[in-house]
Amino acid sequence: MTKEDGSRLLRTSAARSGVMARLICFGHAASGASSFARWLTSAPPRIDIWRVQLPGREDMHLVPPVDDLREIVPGLTEEVLAASNDRIPFVLYGHSMGAALAHQVALALREKDLGLLKGLIVSGRRAPQLPATRRLHHELTDAELTTVMTEADPTSELWKRPHWRRHYFDLIRRDSAAVERIPPMREPGLTIPIVAFHGLRDGWVSEEELAAWKAATRGPFVLRRYDGGHFDHHEVRTAIMSEAMRFCGCEEGALT
Repeated sequence: MTKEDGSRLLRTSAARSGVMARLICFGHAASGASSFARWLTSAPPRIDIWRVQLPGREDMHLVPPVDDLREIVPGLTEEVLAASNDRIPFVLYGHSMGAALAHQVALALREKDLGLLKGLIVSGRRAPQLPATRRLHHELTDAELTTVMTEADPTSELWKRPHWRRHYFDLIRRDSAAVERIPPMREPGLTIPIVAFHGLRDGWVSEEELAAWKAATRGPFVLRRYDGGHFDHHEVRTAIMSEAMRFCGCEEGALT
């Protein structure tokens, strides 16, 4: 069971004994904390799953979405630090837009986290030093966005129903514009390890764009591949949690 625990953006888990690692999850555009619900029920007992909830969705639907993702980084960073007073090591994981936000939080945590941040895991997002190479979602018409979303997530009923699409398209466009306001980063800002997961059938982000995350850190880097499309990262949640546990010292063999 999760609780708000006084946090505005961070959804933490109820305290329990035996936890040795923590994974903080950042979702893709227009998604909320509930997108990681299956991670809570499938997590090993030694790892906590915390989730980030952005304004404009789910229980924060009355709060306007931000215009620039960097606006929420200071407050979210302080929430992470305040909630980590138990000194349990943690890893950040972000998918798509969430990878860009997780990277910004990792940068903000430098020299503040007392060594608790052990790594960054990303998927479905080009490296932070790379410019966009295709038209962005907030630049597309409704018809174009419907085609793009249906191709990426063909089994979803969401894109087939106009009254559902309307809300999500607005949020997708707001999120897309907000994340693209983060300027490219020319120098590696991190020293922690990074693992990038690439879906081999992801039509939005190439393997080269994922592999370029190597330049975002002076620490170790590994690229992992899995058979899936852009929205299939949940299918490799066990592998992602395993990486986080290794980073935090629960298992041997990190970055092997």
